[in-house]
Amino acid sequence: MSIRSIGTLGAAAAPSLVGGKAASLGRLVAWQLPVPDGFVMTVEAYEQQLARTGLLDQITPALRSGDWLAAEQIAARVFAAAALPHALQSEIETAWRKMGGPTVAVRSSATIEDAADASFAGQFDSFLDIQDFDALIAAVKSCWASLWNRRALEYRHQRGDALDTAKMAVVVQRQVAATAAGVIFTVDPLTQRRDRMLLEIAPGLGAALVSGEVRGESCTLERRGRKRRVVGLPPRLLTRRQLRELVRFASTVETKTGSPQDIEFAVAEGRLSLLQARPITTLGEPLPLPQPMSYVDRIVQPLTLERYAIAPRPLDTAVFVRMVSAAAYVAQQGGFEITPDDLAEFRRQLWHQQYRLPHNRMRLRALIHPLIAFRQLREDWLGWWLAGPRPLLEKLGAPTDLTAMDDTALFTRAATILNAWEEPTNRRFLAASSVNAETCLRLLVALAVGPRASARVTGQLLAGIASPSSEANADLWHLSRMARDEPETLAAIRADRWAEIPLGSPFATALRAFFYRFGHRESGGFYLSAPTWRHDPTPVHQLIRTLVEVTQRHESSDTAHRQARALVEHRLRWFPWLGRRFVALLERVRALHVFRETSHFDLTRPLDALQDIAAEIARRLRSRGLIAADDDVFYLTFEEAQEWLAHGPPTGLAPRDFIARRRATYRLVNARWQANRPRVRQRGKVLRGTAASPGRARATARIVRDETQFERLRPGEVLVCPRSNPSWTPLFLTASAVISETGGAASHAAIVAREYGLPAVLAVTGATELIEDGQLLEIDGGTGRVTLLPRAK
Repeated sequence: MSIRSIGTLGAAAAPSLVGGKAASLGRLVAWQLPVPDGFVMTVEAYEQQLARTGLLDQITPALRSGDWLAAEQIAARVFAAAALPHALQSEIETAWRKMGGPTVAVRSSATIEDAADASFAGQFDSFLDIQDFDALIAAVKSCWASLWNRRALEYRHQRGDALDTAKMAVVVQRQVAATAAGVIFTVDPLTQRRDRMLLEIAPGLGAALVSGEVRGESCTLERRGRKRRVVGLPPRLLTRRQLRELVRFASTVETKTGSPQDIEFAVAEGRLSLLQARPITTLGEPLPLPQPMSYVDRIVQPLTLERYAIAPRPLDTAVFVRMVSAAAYVAQQGGFEITPDDLAEFRRQLWHQQYRLPHNRMRLRALIHPLIAFRQLREDWLGWWLAGPRPLLEKLGAPTDLTAMDDTALFTRAATILNAWEEPTNRRFLAASSVNAETCLRLLVALAVGPRASARVTGQLLAGIASPSSEANADLWHLSRMARDEPETLAAIRADRWAEIPLGSPFATALRAFFYRFGHRESGGFYLSAPTWRHDPTPVHQLIRTLVEVTQRHESSDTAHRQARALVEHRLRWFPWLGRRFVALLERVRALHVFRETSHFDLTRPLDALQDIAAEIARRLRSRGLIAADDDVFYLTFEEAQEWLAHGPPTGLAPRDFIARRRATYRLVNARWQANRPRVRQRGKVLRGTAASPGRARATARIVRDETQFERLRPGEVLVCPRSNPSWTPLFLTASAVISETGGAASHAAIVAREYGLPAVLAVTGATELIEDGQLLEIDGGTGRVTLLPRAK
């Protein structure tokens, strides 16, 4: 029988028949644990399709030569092209219709998966939100093909497994409409203490939790006999009853299997569902507790929350420590002592569990830091930048044929970029810190218009500041207009089939020019593991897909700025000295914002070049059989990668196990990183944040959690997001208002929002959790208030 209901598999389900994942689900059901209903296509169906397509004959030469990429491409092409037998297709449709034809998750279940000695976690493909039968069949084929993807083949090769003996079953389950999802480890993987469990949970489906892309919560549970006690704060996304129930389920699985377990779960409509349970095959590296937050850390936290949403991976630290060192340089100039030894120790750290400056001590000089900031405003920082750092950074980021370099030259280029990047970054951070002078500007405005109106008028005074972000946004809008004039291009964009856009079309030419100019723009922050637009164009594609459906956009205007300036000057006309100070201070602050935006844009050029180098290092490591997947490179430092390429891994070190241990450690490092974010304390119908851009709006909320969800925002909706770095600002073209969990009045989001006259309230802690998707909101960007309104009946 090719189709089996998960509920009929039983505790003795054989992985050789239904694969490791399905066998695990069958056991959970037999132990009377809650599992979403569904069915499994057995290994028999895969074997029949394998024989029908003759795949083994076609793929064997690539397997023998170790060309994993070629094998992956052959398998994907063969399975996609071959139709399923009518009887099998009918059997699948009957099983799906019997469930009610719901939205399903289609998941690979290999015979070698979730074993006691190797989980093969993440090696094979799974698909969510499958809503129709054609998509279901396509997902099944893709799951079969994923048995032959390059990372899985390399993994089996490193283990010494036979490459052609593994088989693939496919699980089809009703997709849970999860409000929250996560993982519970029955042994703390970091401390390796068996008397503790570790829980990670995040809002939504939880698919991005493992990758560290979304904010989540971490909770430790201590075992005392049959009792479980929460160490620290309990998770807010689970009730006490749900937490007790989850712990009971996890304990049952561990007892029944006789080994520590890694269990995925989801919460929907107040109910818990178990999605997967597998043995913990790799424990992470023990980590010390992070140092407490200093006074300077508290000052910079609003900025760091926006720029560093997740913890850095080992390869990211090469950039991360330099960015933090630049902040430390500013602190030193402002009167805080950081010893060379403390700075060197910080830069040697492999794991950073929280954003922390090196150990620092306040000195009396810190009291005169505001005066230093004022003096710095007199400098022509933009002139300095355009004359020196910009040409240097453009040279560092210029395209280079890395494949022609040997290993030594490749790493020399990386070191050259990192070292040359450092000095201008330090001075740029110091100059940008002068933005604190805005406080004095607000005081002068308050004297002129009164305290209540000062925030609104100050926001208007800082509107209409040109920036590279606004230029990129204008170009994206122009691209969307071009696409609307090309029917073939428009159809391809709407279908998300970008490869079908005619290469010689005006749109395609303009898009290439856009990436040439703006492709180095960062997407997820200053990390090597967070690809720039050029390395991953998905955010740009989603933005254009959204904009082609829009007929109007917010226009940039400095009208509000001119009117507000005239108002303040008029009110201060009886105090000529104050009026002159106001005009001088305003012009310097606006010039500083232009410098900050321009220099930030240029600082990403070396980041983009370093990502090219990281990709080339990954290619060489894979070609020499040292890593199984491209993203494995992010779990090595530059020094380790250079050593592996030059001399191989250290004696006795198995590369696969080493990377697996680093991956396990990162998950827990990132959990601690997320746990350090401010906890939601706001309640009631009014949320408060930073008044970042004046204006009022009344519209429905649209939650956009990360760059992969840009297309969710519809024109006229309120953008509610966890962060709003420059790559998010094109969404401001059509939103009615912006609410972000991070940022401040001097952030990129605030500057662009003011330019478009868009109300913005930033630093609203927990906004994506407290506001429901589609909820009616009233936003006052002048006072920093967000009012939650009742839904219309």
